Amino acid sequence: MSAPTATDCPSEVGPRLHTIGTRWKSDSLWVLAGSIADFLGQGGLFVVLSRLTSPEVVGHFAGALALSSPVFMLSSLQLRSLLLSDVAREYRLGDAAFVRSLTVVIASAISLALAWILGATPALFMALLGIVCFKSSDALAELSVAQFQREGLFKWATYQQLARAAAILVTGTVAAWQFRSASCVALAAATGSLLAASLILYQVRRPGTPRRTSEAGLRPPELTLESLRPRYSPKVLKKLILGGLPLGVVMMLFSLLSSVPRLYLEKTHGSTELGLFAVCGFVSAGAMMVVNAACQPATQRLALLYASGRIREYFRLLGRLMILAGLMGGVLVVGAALFGELVLAKLFGPNYAGQSVVLLWQLASTAVAFVTACLGTAATSAHRFAPQTIVMSIAVATCAIACACLVPIFGAEGAAASSFIASCVCCLGYYWILPARSAVA
Repeated sequence: MSAPTATDCPSEVGPRLHTIGTRWKSDSLWVLAGSIADFLGQGGLFVVLSRLTSPEVVGHFAGALALSSPVFMLSSLQLRSLLLSDVAREYRLGDAAFVRSLTVVIASAISLALAWILGATPALFMALLGIVCFKSSDALAELSVAQFQREGLFKWATYQQLARAAAILVTGTVAAWQFRSASCVALAAATGSLLAASLILYQVRRPGTPRRTSEAGLRPPELTLESLRPRYSPKVLKKLILGGLPLGVVMMLFSLLSSVPRLYLEKTHGSTELGLFAVCGFVSAGAMMVVNAACQPATQRLALLYASGRIREYFRLLGRLMILAGLMGGVLVVGAALFGELVLAKLFGPNYAGQSVVLLWQLASTAVAFVTACLGTAATSAHRFAPQTIVMSIAVATCAIACACLVPIFGAEGAAASSFIASCVCCLGYYWILPARSAVA
């Protein structure tokens, strides 16, 4: 696949590329703050559940996530990445929100149907109902964050993430304290997330307000009511769905990488063992958000570099991201080896202190995933969507085979080791599908 020429892109590509480049460091700091906020909000739910309830309740919460996450990842169509890499500005936020609303309804119905077909226990089914509501509201909140970032309003994207984290944590804590139920906690968190998503309305430019032009000749980033309205154009919506479907499949398969070990563990060792395993997974998820802080602002710059045929600069930026990710992963693994047991005991309680080996395996897997995230960002920026489905399918198959061999014998440790093996396969695959260095227009 050859790189698009600069003439395929809007006339403002050159100035936009310069502006994005000069803002990259500050934008990364804002995204990092937002990622930390997301971790404190969603990861904090696990801390609250582990402190105020039992490992079994945590297991129900984790089991509901494992059932619903792959379906919701597929339904997301990765519209967030599609908006950020949309150099030609073909799509509006309203278009993406309309498509996402339809897919959320379908994903909710499929998730509940899967739980019924698989014979989920009443407690797990009720937890799934709450998780479905939470993921539905979170989907709309994520799109509004993506629109802020697309328009260069990274500060406001972070403000919304901070508001969402605070709302989720407060409502989730009250629900856990009052009801001791995974379903009630998820429903309360859904309410908080939906309220935070409305923050985007405060940055909408009202009709009749003149739009200024910057010294560089670019219009400053802002939101308009027009951009929030879907066009209901079959051509636009079809292109949006077909463009996002390969990425949606990739994200579904990526979600399966974390869901398959959990489902195997729940079937062979029960909800309590799954709850002990899941808390280590949330430590890994929190660490992953830090790498996303560097990757998300780089998405637009990588896309513009590739679209304008500047392949050497494209790979140079990717190399810097990978070095940063590798260093962070090394620090993470060393920290887990030295302080893993202490962190688990202090953060989640003494019931989870014995899972330090599981945590080490999971963070080793996360360290590899750091590098994979950089490679995936580069592949997405180059619109190499279809090859990603092949790589992820192979990784998921590898994970399933490893789980079948290791989980029945080693339990949570076997599940974590299976994740590490699959992460290595995934990383090698993403390196293989990158565009050739000679693909200059």
